[in-house]
Amino acid sequence: MTTTQCNNNHGDPDNSSFDFSGTKRRWLVRSLPSSDSQKLRFLQWNILSADYVEDWETVDLNTWTAQHRERLFQRQVHDMSPDIICLQEVSASGDFMCIRSISRVLADYWQLAGYVPKKHKRDGVAIFYRTQKIRLLSTVAIPLYVEDSESQVACLATFEYLFESSRFTFHVISTHLKAKRNNREIRLSQTDSLLNTLRLWNIDDEKAVVILCGDLNADPCEAAINKIQSFGFEWIYQQMKIKDPIWYSSSKKRRGEEPQIGMRDYIFIKSSNQFSIHCESCLLPPLIHSEQDVIWIPNQEYPSDHWDVIADFVIREIHHPSH
Repeated sequence: MTTTQCNNNHGDPDNSSFDFSGTKRRWLVRSLPSSDSQKLRFLQWNILSADYVEDWETVDLNTWTAQHRERLFQRQVHDMSPDIICLQEVSASGDFMCIRSISRVLADYWQLAGYVPKKHKRDGVAIFYRTQKIRLLSTVAIPLYVEDSESQVACLATFEYLFESSRFTFHVISTHLKAKRNNREIRLSQTDSLLNTLRLWNIDDEKAVVILCGDLNADPCEAAINKIQSFGFEWIYQQMKIKDPIWYSSSKKRRGEEPQIGMRDYIFIKSSNQFSIHCESCLLPPLIHSEQDVIWIPNQEYPSDHWDVIADFVIREIHHPSH
């Protein structure tokens, strides 16, 4: 079994248990919001493209159909009730688990902010938002081409949320970097491409609140992650001071391959000089102490090979002293 992990010296916070679909997961809560704060819930999820549904040891493809997977996806999203949904590996076409069908099953509460297909156009990244709470201002596509053969992309959406007497504007990014362990340099170049675009559009300045979500396919100690953090982003696991035997967001078994457990999916946040954003709580994958504890995904009750990352953010207006 392959596991990937970086050393950390963070404290071990209190945790509570949460059972969903028979799977024991944990809500970690750092603090409760005060009366002068507002809360936003984010859901980050690589939902597994139809191109990659073969050869799993943990599912029966006769019953684990795209329609069945979509029902599991819909149940999770509705139960978690996020304000912002960032997705990767959303198929461009098909009857189920594609951008059209997902938009349909979410339509009661969420609207599509933007969908950006990869260069090969079979799947892409998407952002949805809760229309009753948030207003969409703009959406742009960001290509992360390092070379002609690469197809990674990002979707950047800008939203407005009425916050007390102020209008709170924030930017959300959904992206998906190159997979495979030997592609570290490509991921770093793609990260540079993304951050340079933010700098060009002045989204890197002290006035911008940014939430970066994605399947980054990188270990926490990889150069691409360090580059994001050097840009002023905080990884929510580190802000929450999470210390587990293994940091991970994927635990999978493919036929003919060694089982893999690793950290691949992230949410990063960056405050501005007008509004602070902090992670109040997050839903973690099941705790692993040994191989016997591992819940392998996908399985008949879970539709993807990536655990969804769910986090609650507290936003507070920063009141500067008058002179």
